[in-house]
Amino acid sequence: MYLKPIRWDELAARIAADPDWYAKYAAAEADHGNPFPLIGQVLVALQHSAAPLSTNQILAVRKAMEATASSKTKAGLRRLERELLALAVDRRVDEDGTKQEFAIDEVSEGRGRSVRQIRKALAEFGKRRRR
Repeated sequence: MYLKPIRWDELAARIAADPDWYAKYAAAEADHGNPFPLIGQVLVALQHSAAPLSTNQILAVRKAMEATASSKTKAGLRRLERELLALAVDRRVDEDGTKQEFAIDEVSEGRGRSVRQIRKALAEFGKRRRR
């Protein structure tokens, strides 16, 4: 039998009332040394495209994890970042109707990554598109 956390109903009500509440809560917890709500939010966002992450949330997860990360964890973080870069470009192309070249430039500026890094991420994790 699956048991819900004691305050599950309270948390669900808060999130329903203010969808950004959990994002604020997760960021505050990360600031206090508990990155797990933020990491969980990243994983949920990757599994369900309905909950996109902001650039600040992505950077906060990376900062929180890099401080104590092993080399294996850092490799995982680099892979996660490439997945998120590819997802950001794909969303701009699919949802906004932006051409891929412009979407790459926007993501490059917004995330502080080079066009080369973004193209590499797209080759590995992006949707296959005709040119």
